[in-house]
Amino acid sequence: MARAELANGTDPKVRAMAEEVIRTQQAEIVKMQAWLAERQATKKGTR
Repeated sequence: MARAELANGTDPKVRAMAEEVIRTQQAEIVKMQAWLAERQATKKGTR
């Protein structure tokens, strides 16, 4: 939804909120990817 707002929206406040949502979620995605990679490495080490 945030990306759709940036592509089509015109309200500056809503666009700013969309940008913040994207930034926040991207940081969370990076954390989760790191956690998953760490977990997979741990699993491989225990086999």
